[in-house]
Amino acid sequence: MDKKKILILAILAAFLVPLSGSIYMPNIPSIENEFGSSWLIPFSVTGYLAAQAVFQLMYGPLSDKFGRRKVYLPALFAFVVSDIMCFIAWNPSSLVIFRIFQGGAVASGFTIGAAVISDVFPEHRRGSAMGMFMAVPLIAPPVG
Repeated sequence: MDKKKILILAILAAFLVPLSGSIYMPNIPSIENEFGSSWLIPFSVTGYLAAQAVFQLMYGPLSDKFGRRKVYLPALFAFVVSDIMCFIAWNPSSLVIFRIFQGGAVASGFTIGAAVISDVFPEHRRGSAMGMFMAVPLIAPPVG
C-alpha cells in the first residue's frame, strides 16, 4: 500500500480518539436527562479515560508481538461496536460499561498509528509524517 494512504488511514483512526471524547462531553446534560440519573454518568467519562490510558500501554507490546494489523483492525472494529452499544445503552450502568469498552478500543488510534508510521516511513521522512499524524488532537475537538 502507498505510504500516503497508510498515513491518511492512520490519521483518520487517530482522529477518532479526541473526537469521541469531544462529541460526548457537551451531551452529558442531555444524557443525564434521558436516563434520569446524574451520579453515574460522570463515571462514563472517568472509565473511558482510564481504559484509554491502560489500553495504550497494552497495545504497543501486543502489536509488536502479533503484528500491527492483527491488533489494529480488531480494535477499530471494537470501537465501532462500542459506539453502537453506547447509542443503544438502556441504562446508566450499561452506558458506563460501553464507554469503558470504547475507551479501550479507541486507544489503539495513537499507539498503533504512531508505530505504523514509524515502520513505514524512512528516518528522513518520519518527522514530517509524524507531525501530520500528531496534529490530529488539535483538529478533532473543534470538529466534534
